[in-house]
Amino acid sequence: MKNSEQKLKVLFIITKSNWGGAQKYVYELATNIDKKYFVPIVALGGNGLLAEKLRDAHIQVINLPSLERDINPFRDFSAFRDLIRTMRNEHPDAVHLNSSKIGSLGSIAARIAGIPRIIFTAHGWAFNEDRPIIARLFIKLAAFMTIALSDITIAVSDAVAKKAPAWGMRKKVIVMHLPISKEKTILEKRSAREHFLAKNSKLHDDSRAWVGIVAELHKNKGISYAIEAMHDSDIQKKVVLIIVGSGQEYTALENQIRASDLDASVILSGFEPDAARYMPAFDMFLLPSITEAFGYVLLEAGFAVLPVVASRVGGIPEIIENEKTGLLVSPRSSDTIRNAMQRIVDSPSLATRLAVALHAKVLGEFSTDSVVAQTAELYKK
Repeated sequence: MKNSEQKLKVLFIITKSNWGGAQKYVYELATNIDKKYFVPIVALGGNGLLAEKLRDAHIQVINLPSLERDINPFRDFSAFRDLIRTMRNEHPDAVHLNSSKIGSLGSIAARIAGIPRIIFTAHGWAFNEDRPIIARLFIKLAAFMTIALSDITIAVSDAVAKKAPAWGMRKKVIVMHLPISKEKTILEKRSAREHFLAKNSKLHDDSRAWVGIVAELHKNKGISYAIEAMHDSDIQKKVVLIIVGSGQEYTALENQIRASDLDASVILSGFEPDAARYMPAFDMFLLPSITEAFGYVLLEAGFAVLPVVASRVGGIPEIIENEKTGLLVSPRSSDTIRNAMQRIVDSPSLATRLAVALHAKVLGEFSTDSVVAQTAELYKK
């Protein structure tokens, strides 16, 4: 601490202002950090749900219109200039960067602005995505530079830490799982179901189990394989798949559902501003990701006491231990997804055992208080 009267100012920066795992992480840190010792400020691109929630929580928000996820040399130069100006205007004691792009731009800007402490949280590595090899190499070098320029890099899972391009700098990378707040207000099952029934005319509260997916509709989430898993008449009699979210794959998934004549068994429910509140509507949760740094939504499913089926990729096995806190399936495999759903639907005792075990793990190992306290210590150094 500077002294007993002067607070430390922490500037959180994140590229997108939607409501994904990285955004929830920034929100939890900014709203839960001890205001007696810290002044949190959040700079972000856009005016999405994260910006709205932060303002509602009386957290100062700085909008950077030039900051966006896609690479654009002209816009990126403007964003870089805006970052330096913001840092020099705010004079933060620490900058906490979130997302690959802002890690690269922000770490350089913070060094130029003379920020005393630079923290970067890696929510995954963009070079693992399906991109041309030259692009992946460039992104990997940019990630190496971010780690080099930052004082510490937080990896949200062991899987992310192991893949960090921290050649010669391994000690600068630590693992800290994402937190989940115990104060989340979730609805009772009946009320949550009524919400979805009112929203979707094709959805009915019949004898079938409700299987939920909550995700950004991106190819990395593997949702097309979940839809393929519904191509079986027996599973259609037992299960209805409800996909909650929006994104670039919406139209492609809609076309897949229509082409497969699955309109009565697969529902695209659209975006929910606070989907975690409605988790109890489901009887089972599914995350069929192709790649996943951590899988924050699984914590929300565990908090709602749901049995989970998820892909064995990235940081997911750090939350879901196969046969103990959920069922792990092979990525890109509609058959293993179908079989896992079938097992849980056919065995209520298995569903209950998995759900209770995951709920206990979430409450015991992913405390917001613990993560916020550990992160606050990083700002003080």
